[in-house]
Amino acid sequence: MFYLLKEDWSPRFESFFTVTITTWMTYSSVPPSSSSSSSQTTSTESSPLISSNRSYNLTRGGNSKFPAVYYNLKVQSGRKEHLCPRRYSQFRKLYDEIKATPSPTPDQASLSASTRPINIPPKTCFCQTIDDEFLDVRQEELYHFLTSLLTTGHANHPAMIAFLELDSFSNTDQ
Repeated sequence: MFYLLKEDWSPRFESFFTVTITTWMTYSSVPPSSSSSSSQTTSTESSPLISSNRSYNLTRGGNSKFPAVYYNLKVQSGRKEHLCPRRYSQFRKLYDEIKATPSPTPDQASLSASTRPINIPPKTCFCQTIDDEFLDVRQEELYHFLTSLLTTGHANHPAMIAFLELDSFSNTDQ
């Protein structure tokens, strides 16, 4: 699958996907899965469901303390979409995995762009106040970080595929 920015993407592009961070939410435990195990994605005409595909462990990344803030990533491909709730620590883990292992097949257009350093937003300090304004800014920073990775040839990296649960689209394209 190929990544397109939200402004360039259209539901008619079946082999392309886009990602947005719709909102952040505080959960007192791991966010619930979709109640239907047969439906991993949902049509854009109905309300989006959190993907029931749990190939990406929601507590992965080190932190498992609750309550916790999750950023809801809406991943769309064709007329299908799913939500992937992710913690900041999971973005950090994705960053570390991509830095540790280069993308298996970077495309030629992104080779020159991939020499630019991609920075993840900094961690919070234990004494830092985490209010709504901070979380809104962090959501924007994480979106910029994610799009930077996706536009520089990391869309097909195994860690990115697992992070965005992109396999759920190929499993439902029957």
